[in-house]
Amino acid sequence: MEVVITSGVSTLSSVVSHETQGQQTNLQLGKLRQETNRLMEELVLKEREYQLILKQCLEQRNHDLHLLQIKSSPIDIPSTPVPYVSHERPTDQELVNWLRELGADDDVVNQFVEEEYTLYNVLHDITKDDLKSLRLRGGELCRIWKAITKYRKTNILADVDN
Repeated sequence: MEVVITSGVSTLSSVVSHETQGQQTNLQLGKLRQETNRLMEELVLKEREYQLILKQCLEQRNHDLHLLQIKSSPIDIPSTPVPYVSHERPTDQELVNWLRELGADDDVVNQFVEEEYTLYNVLHDITKDDLKSLRLRGGELCRIWKAITKYRKTNILADVDN
């Protein structure tokens, strides 16, 4: 077994070198911690700014949506029945009675009256397209057209017999 003898200066130099390296490492770690903390604080500040901007955007969108809902909501105008007998237009009371027998409401009767149809016009001349142009609801259109075609079939047979 060999014994290695080193000088005290060499040992001391080695110890000091290790201590210096340790101090430098600790200094570097300290600087890195400071930089990490600074970056974390900056990140937290940016996150708060982002949340504030996001909150403002959401509030603005909600406000815009509310305004759109107000603009698009139907205006509540109390409905007043419009009399289907007008003094300005001639009204065929037979047409009104016939439509009533079919179950037509005031709106439907008024649509025929506004166009100045007579019962004769409806039973003899009107087409399904004419009825469609009155913008009748589907069921109303079907009931009225069915009654018209039934009348026409019956009258054609009556005309042929005579």
